[in-house]
Amino acid sequence: MSAEVEKSPLNVSISRMEEADLDEVISLGLSTAEIQTGTNSPQFYYRDTLQRWIQNPNGILLVAKAEGKLAGFRIADYNPDSRDGHLHVTVVKEEYRRQGVGGQLLDATLTELEKLGCNHVYCEVEEDNEATLAFFQKHGFDVGKKFFRVERSLPR
Repeated sequence: MSAEVEKSPLNVSISRMEEADLDEVISLGLSTAEIQTGTNSPQFYYRDTLQRWIQNPNGILLVAKAEGKLAGFRIADYNPDSRDGHLHVTVVKEEYRRQGVGGQLLDATLTELEKLGCNHVYCEVEEDNEATLAFFQKHGFDVGKKFFRVERSLPR
């Protein structure tokens, strides 16, 4: 296995996701194999879910753009009752990977979570996704023990 080389950091602008971003975000989310859960549940968020989430003050939906083009996005939320932040998904387009885009999205997300009063952040990573595990460790996250994702859609 060859080591991947980190490219020079890419200067991107990070902003809140807007409704105008949704077509491209949904398309990118649906076409990204790394975020598929392996269950029968829908594999990406519905448009109406994202629209409501954009309006929710505890939703942190960010886009990264390079020269006005979508380079990636992050979806996270904050639970004020537990003061936990949940990092749901990050997607960076293939041509923008290993250029610091994911780190910039993470930093912006953590800043937003801190403003809301968050004191704990977590996410789920597949056990064999070594690149993502290494990314989070590089950014100060601890890797815990293995869990299985169990889910079902409602109503029954």
